[in-house]
Amino acid sequence: MNSKNISCAKLTFQMSKTGEEVPIFQEKPLHSLYDPDEEARKFSIKAAEKIQNLKYAIILGLGNGNYIEHLHTISPKLNILIIEPIQELVDRYFQPKTNISIICEHSPETILSNTKLIQFIVQKAPIIIHPGSFQANKMFYQDFLTFKYPNRDFEISGIRYPIGQNVFNGNPTDFLAACLNEICQNSMESI
Repeated sequence: MNSKNISCAKLTFQMSKTGEEVPIFQEKPLHSLYDPDEEARKFSIKAAEKIQNLKYAIILGLGNGNYIEHLHTISPKLNILIIEPIQELVDRYFQPKTNISIICEHSPETILSNTKLIQFIVQKAPIIIHPGSFQANKMFYQDFLTFKYPNRDFEISGIRYPIGQNVFNGNPTDFLAACLNEICQNSMESI
């Protein structure tokens, strides 16, 4: 699947045994077909363990958004940034809150140039994977996590970043520098 052409025609819905709507993408349920709310609660507990005492977290995948309320209850001061490529899921399930943001884009380069993501990276936010979303849309998330800036080497503050460097390898500050370089480069090109 090309991550730039995510088709909502592949998105369907089914009722769980507990009566909750479960989104299904490419024939893969994003949640338990038995009890998605219990699954969301368990996911939130595991996520909260990973982010103890942190104020920022990036979550790959929205699904039906049930985990957001659970995670917010466990960690009410946590700032969450969700990356979800399927607009229909965002429109259907995302409820804006003060400390919860979402990026809905299809291109890893566009996502990585988003200033909201850069703010979270500066705060050393861990990346948490929503398992159902990741498995159903694996190509997109793998493209995002392994994205390499193409076309040119660049240098910032005397540090050279070679063509094709994976932006998630190494220090988060290196990633920030790569993002800022892209934003500055794009700004200069548009002048």
